[in-house]
Amino acid sequence: MNGPAGLLRRAAVPVVLAASGGLVAVVLALRAGRPGLAGAVGAVVVAAAARGIVDAERAARRIRRLAAVAEAVSRGDDPPVVTGARRDDLGRLERAIGTMLRRVRGHIDTITAERNTIGAILAGMVEGVVAVDREERVVHMNHAARRILGVSTETVTGRRVWEVTRVGEAAEALRVALRGERTHFGETRVTTPEGDQVVQLVASTLRRDDRVDGAILVLHDVTELRRLEAVRRDFVANVSHELKTPLTTVRGCVETILDDPDMDDAVRRRFLERIREQSERLGRLVGDLLTISRLESDGEALHVERLDLRDVVRASVDAHEASAREEGIEMATRLPDVPVMLEGDAEALRELVDNLVVNAIRYTPEGGRVDVRLRTRTGSAVLEVRDTGIGIAPEDQGRVFERFYRVDRARSRRLGGTGLGLAIVKHVALAHGGNVSLRSTPGHGSTFRVDLPLARDPDATTAFTES
Repeated sequence: MNGPAGLLRRAAVPVVLAASGGLVAVVLALRAGRPGLAGAVGAVVVAAAARGIVDAERAARRIRRLAAVAEAVSRGDDPPVVTGARRDDLGRLERAIGTMLRRVRGHIDTITAERNTIGAILAGMVEGVVAVDREERVVHMNHAARRILGVSTETVTGRRVWEVTRVGEAAEALRVALRGERTHFGETRVTTPEGDQVVQLVASTLRRDDRVDGAILVLHDVTELRRLEAVRRDFVANVSHELKTPLTTVRGCVETILDDPDMDDAVRRRFLERIREQSERLGRLVGDLLTISRLESDGEALHVERLDLRDVVRASVDAHEASAREEGIEMATRLPDVPVMLEGDAEALRELVDNLVVNAIRYTPEGGRVDVRLRTRTGSAVLEVRDTGIGIAPEDQGRVFERFYRVDRARSRRLGGTGLGLAIVKHVALAHGGNVSLRSTPGHGSTFRVDLPLARDPDATTAFTES
């Protein structure tokens, strides 16, 4: 038999035999004089030999158990329990190994828990995280990184990063970090089935004992941020342009009047009327900007009350019917016979209807028609404003609700438009939990539809704030 236990057992045999040989000589000597005493000594010798063999076998089993424990630990398996109940030297060794195993098991449990926690955190992050070793082999890649980098392969661990993604900037950023240089920042554009994404790259070096051990790459999807920055730049540019035009006109008229004190009264009056028109346009522009700012304010609530939307629509149509007749446009209104109750801001809803009606009149030529229809459908109030005007091209229909977007800029400015009317319509509808849509055919007119939720039961508690 091989192993420590076999060696112990083979070593015990000659010791027992040697002790037995000496005692045999004693027994023979005593037998010659005292036969009874010789028999007793012989029995003791046999018992001692048997006890030695039993103890050797028991020690061998304990050593085999310790060897099995060591082999299990080396394989990474869960080792058997070691008690060390005996008080001999081998028992102290067993107790020491048992204590060591308990501590190792505790450390392993702690490391496993920390690894699971880190894995859960990385999996739940919206930022992509990629970790590689010194040979650019992927150690970890979370779900967000797979989505951003377009990785469809299930198994990526152990493969080089440039083998699993076509985004070369990501592999290059990790390569720069592996050279031990400072943190690398970059930005790239990634094409996905949903559209282009703007991704910010941040790569850092992983070090161990002043030696480069790998690199980690963090991916931030900044597409929405860049879009909002572009919207802000466009908004500032548009506001500046819209304010500059009337201000330039007013300044020019004032300077002309001041430079010619002998100006004819009729000419001076035309200049003053021009100044009044432009100042009114400035007032409308500032008012529309303040309206949109109020609607976009997260902390400001609408002045909510229970109201009949029919009253709002009727008041708006009555206010603009005269101007429609002056333009040679026929207006028709269809309202339901029963109240259409909403929980909303009467002033904001009136502005919504006004903008739709004015917009329809403004872009409908003489002899055209504007229909305003209000109805209910499955818990919603549906307002439709239909005209037989110039219509809107398909490529412009998705942008008409943007601030300062005009289909016909020259016509809009000539008719006094600020470019904010439809943006206000959209924001009012959204603030009331509704939505707005458009159907249009160039040369045949447009239909704007607004869906707003009807009021709840009057006995129910209502609380409505701007979304």
